[in-house]
Amino acid sequence: MITETQSQRRASEEIEKSMVVTAGAGSGKTMVLVNRYIRLITTPCLDGSQRGIDEVVAITFTEKAAAEMREKVERAIREGRCLEDETRKKELLEKLPQARISTIDSLCANLVRRYPLSAGVIPDFGIISQGDSTLIMQKCVRKALEETSASLDDTQKSTLEDCIASNKMGLQSFISDMTLVTNISATRGAFDLEKNGKVEEAGIDGILTIIRNRAYDMYKTAIYSMRMLDFAGIEASALRLLRQDAGDVVRNGIKSLLVDEYQDTNEIQDEIIRLLVDRAGVNHRKILESGKLFIVGDNNQSIYSFRGANPSIFENWIDAAKRIDGSYVNLETNFRSAPNLIRTYNGIFRNLIGEKYQDVLPDPGKKSSAGEQRTTIIRAAYNNGKNSYIETANMIIRLVSDKTQLKDGKVASFGDIALLVRANRDIRKYTEVFDRSRIPYVLVRSDNLFASDCALFLADMIGFILDNKDASLAYAILASAAVGVTEASIVYLKRKYGYLDMAISSDPSIDEAEEAEYFKANEAGRISGIAIMMDHARKIMRGKPSAEILDELVDKFCLEDYLLFGYGRQGLADFRKIKELASDSANGLGSLSALREFIIANSEMKVEVSEPDILDDNENAVKVMTVHAAKGLEFPIVIFGKANMNLAKSDSSSIKVDNESLGLAYVQKTGKKQSQDKYSRSDREELIRIVYVALTRAMDYLIISDCRRVKECNDGNKWLYCSLEGIDAANGGDAGLFVWHDLQEEPTLDINTCIAEETATFYEEAPEKPMLSRESDRQMRFSPSSLMNFMECPKSFLSYHWYRLPRESVKSERNSPLRKGPSYSGQDLGTLVHSMVSIAEEPIRLDELADRQSKLLFPGLDDNATMRAKAVELSARYLKVVNAVRPCKVRKEIPFSIRVGEYLIEGFIDRIEEHDDGTATVVDIKTNRTNIDDVGKLVNKYKLQLNTYRLAASKLLDNDRVTSRIAFLDVEGADFGSEKNVVIEDIEQIPLEEIEEELIELMSKASILPSKANRLDDCCLGCKDYGHGKCSHYEAVMESESMDRKFIMENIVEQGIIMEEEA
Repeated sequence: MITETQSQRRASEEIEKSMVVTAGAGSGKTMVLVNRYIRLITTPCLDGSQRGIDEVVAITFTEKAAAEMREKVERAIREGRCLEDETRKKELLEKLPQARISTIDSLCANLVRRYPLSAGVIPDFGIISQGDSTLIMQKCVRKALEETSASLDDTQKSTLEDCIASNKMGLQSFISDMTLVTNISATRGAFDLEKNGKVEEAGIDGILTIIRNRAYDMYKTAIYSMRMLDFAGIEASALRLLRQDAGDVVRNGIKSLLVDEYQDTNEIQDEIIRLLVDRAGVNHRKILESGKLFIVGDNNQSIYSFRGANPSIFENWIDAAKRIDGSYVNLETNFRSAPNLIRTYNGIFRNLIGEKYQDVLPDPGKKSSAGEQRTTIIRAAYNNGKNSYIETANMIIRLVSDKTQLKDGKVASFGDIALLVRANRDIRKYTEVFDRSRIPYVLVRSDNLFASDCALFLADMIGFILDNKDASLAYAILASAAVGVTEASIVYLKRKYGYLDMAISSDPSIDEAEEAEYFKANEAGRISGIAIMMDHARKIMRGKPSAEILDELVDKFCLEDYLLFGYGRQGLADFRKIKELASDSANGLGSLSALREFIIANSEMKVEVSEPDILDDNENAVKVMTVHAAKGLEFPIVIFGKANMNLAKSDSSSIKVDNESLGLAYVQKTGKKQSQDKYSRSDREELIRIVYVALTRAMDYLIISDCRRVKECNDGNKWLYCSLEGIDAANGGDAGLFVWHDLQEEPTLDINTCIAEETATFYEEAPEKPMLSRESDRQMRFSPSSLMNFMECPKSFLSYHWYRLPRESVKSERNSPLRKGPSYSGQDLGTLVHSMVSIAEEPIRLDELADRQSKLLFPGLDDNATMRAKAVELSARYLKVVNAVRPCKVRKEIPFSIRVGEYLIEGFIDRIEEHDDGTATVVDIKTNRTNIDDVGKLVNKYKLQLNTYRLAASKLLDNDRVTSRIAFLDVEGADFGSEKNVVIEDIEQIPLEEIEEELIELMSKASILPSKANRLDDCCLGCKDYGHGKCSHYEAVMESESMDRKFIMENIVEQGIIMEEEA
């Protein structure tokens, strides 16, 4: 086992005790988490019992961290840490895929999918993408602003207009800010059912809060109508679940809970974690005394306030743990950074953070030497940042060309260097200089995908395909980096054709003489190629989805070669990510015009979606990223760019979420000075924490760039430059913490000549990826409904159950989720009936129950009396029938997840009745409106589903004497005893072994389908209903089972949620 310090050993070995651990940067907390996790699953409890691998839950901040922890746990088990028994080791490795190591979002999503009715959501919900969610929210904010403004008096309107005018970018900036704080409010529980209070203040704070609340109500109705949830909604639903009796089942299945990065939790997440341990979830001391909880964090690294993170939550846990002997541990040693860097950190943050900062100790195994390199600060003249960008590039080239020695004995390369900046807007000035100096670099996770050059080129190209008379689009395409035509060549084309659009509306047919005289090398070929490509797209675009058109342009006309030529590997990755987002979008992006509108709308509204990460750890290129993207990473050489920040002036929104009331507060700024209120202090503290995270990524060398002089430093000045200057003076001046690299005049930009051979391979094309590959689906998971769908129509299965594409159908009032009047879908009715009978034991007071459950499940349909009345009728029938026979034990809405062969089948059983004679019966409810003559067909249709339930029940009960029945509650012309319109049929009981064999064969066929189908339509080949290029069977499935997304949006317009001109 890796050598641990005394503090680390306490944290990883004392597994019967709850602990709160503070772990600074580089303190080895991941190793502690892994070692504690391994001890938990290998060491018996005090009562002699063994914790199952599914009874130890570990929550990480990111999916990447969860994957890394899984990998380290597997490696540790294979290496025999804490375990020498080979049989036990093999058993743990076999069960490791079931390990509950995930983010809190994934944990909540699994819980809500497992108990949807207890969580108050519709089963089989989809998760809306970040881009779709933000677009809908912004439109709802705009509509809520209009409605609220219309109801204000003149004084209130004037106040609101002043607030909007205070934003530099005006109305759109105000709407973006309101969208952000509405999302933060949702993540922090401002709309939680048990906490949502009334707005009492009538001033600007109250007005903003009213706008926010109205916008969120509209947004929630909109996404619920799409049968979607966002992650804030999933967490709120998980919270609702844990407060109910079903939460006891979840808690009983958890013996130990480990949580990483606790400083980045919000109020709802904190309450979820408390409720996972204790039913009351209120008393910190009681929870810690349970011995179940282990949390790790570092408030110096809490930099996610824009996602609702509240560092005071972790502070409360620290205070509670310090009052219980042995429950608090501080990991004080930094194993990452060189001793001279640790001395720098302590000097800087002791000054900036104050008494809350705890000094970090260097690794005792790393010896400090007198001649060690100190932190370098590039100091430019006041208002002259350009010089520091050039000098940063020069310094990077010198570090590599001078063969700078790293601590591990290696020579520094470009791949060892990371440039970190505070915001994406700060990146371009550095990369422009890197391009000129030929420094290889890679952008890591910029949140500006839709504003990228590749995205804008794609929008222009699609625009010209749709309208080949637009000369301005023709110019934009020709002048783009992807086509790369010079101005002189564009002038010639305009002179030759009269209009630029004529030059590329079809093949321009440039002859060899023209090419030699008027065009540069390969220009004519690129012009002809893009013209022919767009002309072909124009011919095939009718009736084809945008994804297939783009795929054809890639396969036949090398579209990706153009993108690689103009925008490099990042552009190519951006293009593929946009295609993927378009396919997964809830906004129904079937046509090219819809895709173009999607790109433009996301760009104009500044929707932040991360660009794909094309980083290879072995790639010899400078990593350029934001500080937030660098969190959790480390680099031999770190450059903190654009460091000329005023710590007393935040550029965050002036609209805040109040920590106490969770209402909104408007923080006014007067002149150049921001009022020193609690929000300003909070912003300053977060800026300091961003600096802390940036600097502590360094292992060997640290450079602070663009730290410009200010006119005057005084006691009240909060510029970072002044603080660093004062800290250095207090620590010995010339012999102190920093080396000041002063720039008096503009330096000459050096050109990199070190790695000509390496840069040649740097821009090689990334390997081709299969269509819509889903890397997360390593464990094959199926449900009875997905297997039934596969048997009916493989294309429908692949679309909706594998890739989870947005559902489409014909325009049908019956199928529209935003129904008006008495219209509703059978799926909605079934969900409501299931939720009611899972709660009610007797057919009494069902009207009240129907009202409550319909409001919870369908906020957009809470006035639908017809559906509620029908649900009451069916529920009463069902309860009377099942209560006629009194089994000794009944279970309702039982979730299951069983392994069948190498696959998992998951689902819910409506009802299991256990009888005195040791037998059991599975009962499944169907609310389909049908005729008695069709019952036989439906029984045959659902036979696979009932057999699967029977197999699952036999495994859950460890009982092979299980039968199954299906109950139809709305059959015209049928009677079941005294109950009319009810049919209950016994399902033919075939041996359980045969059921298992049938399921394995079916799942095996379904699992290989994605690799065989390059396009969705490939699934239809060989289908008996396939003809004339279309599968009529698939069309029928779409009509009967799917939602028409376009029709949904039309209904949203009709209901006033989105303005018609924006839809």
